[in-house]
Amino acid sequence: MISEILLSLFGGGVTGLFGTLLGRVANIFEKKQERNFILQKYELDAKLRSIETEKQLELTYLNTSQKALKASYEHDSSILVKATGLII
Repeated sequence: MISEILLSLFGGGVTGLFGTLLGRVANIFEKKQERNFILQKYELDAKLRSIETEKQLELTYLNTSQKALKASYEHDSSILVKATGLII
C-alpha cells in the first residue's frame, strides 16, 4: 500500500515533468520555425525590392531613350522645314 502511494507520487511527478519538458521542446521548435519563416520573408522582400529597383531603372532608361528619340526627330524635322519650306 505504501509502495502504491510512493509510486503514485513519483509517477505523477514524472508525468508532470515530462509534460513540462515536452511543452518546452515544442515551444523551442515553434520559435525556430517562426524565426525561419521571418528570415525567408525578409530574404524574399529583399529580392522583390531588388527586382522592383531593376525594373524602375529599365523604365527610366526607356523613358529617357524615348524623349531623346523624340527630340532628335523634332530637331531633324525642323531642319527639313527650314531647308525645304515644307511644314510637316
